[in-house]
Amino acid sequence: MGMNRTEILSFINKNPICSVATSNNNIPSVRIMRIIRADESGILFNTKRFKDSYRELTENPCVELCFYNPAEDIQIRVWGEVVPVEELTIREKIVEEFPKLNRIVEEHGIDVIVPFLLKKWEFKMCGRH
Repeated sequence: MGMNRTEILSFINKNPICSVATSNNNIPSVRIMRIIRADESGILFNTKRFKDSYRELTENPCVELCFYNPAEDIQIRVWGEVVPVEELTIREKIVEEFPKLNRIVEEHGIDVIVPFLLKKWEFKMCGRH
């Protein structure tokens, strides 16, 4: 059962919670994040400027995301290099979509939200192991 890129993007949007793997001095670090969107432009997610994930992504933009749907027992791994997105409108839209970020923005300013875009990516479908 294979999927094409359009089907992968649809799967990601329907299952937006993922594990994100980064690396710091060759030591892996994994955390759970929610993507903002996945479309032809790439896979967009964000972190905060004061988080370890921000530092790790800016020092080493190589990342892997792992999405899982337990009902279908499908796991999709996506990897590539992320680029920070500097547009203020993207940050504002993220805060609008996720109001719980308002407190952090009030305390630190809108620039604390740092979107990252995974533009060019590869993928692999897997069943659970």
